[in-house]
Formats: sequence, structure tokens, C-alpha cells
Amino acid sequence: MFKFLCLIFDSLTIYKVILIKLTLIKKRHLEKSGFYSWKIFRKLYGFMFKLIFSNIPFFFSLAGKIYIIF
Repeated sequence: MFKFLCLIFDSLTIYKVILIKLTLIKKRHLEKSGFYSWKIFRKLYGFMFKLIFSNIPFFFSLAGKIYIIF
């Protein structure tokens, strides 16, 4: 049971890291350019979000592999 909870926590941490990195990229991108690029980035951001949540089993298995290694 404890291993399963660690697995969920690890996969959620992976989600958070990916979303934080995307947010930082978005912020940096907005500082450099204007509104038009924001539209393009919004589409990219939505695509990455769908990609992450459509591959939940993959991220669980990835977190499991990381947990087994450490």
C-alpha cells in the first residue's frame, strides 16, 4: 500500500514539474514577444496538457521505474 502511495506521489510530482516548466517557458516567451506568439503558445500549451493527461498510465509506469531504481 505504501509503495502504491509513493507511486501516485511520484507521478503527481512529475506532472507538477512538467507544468511548472511549461509555465516558466510561457512567461519567458511572453516577455520577449507580443500577443500573436501568445496565441501560438496557448495552442502548444493545450496540446502538451492533453498529451500529459492522455498518457497517465505511461507516467505511472515511469514513476514506478524511477521508484524502483532509487
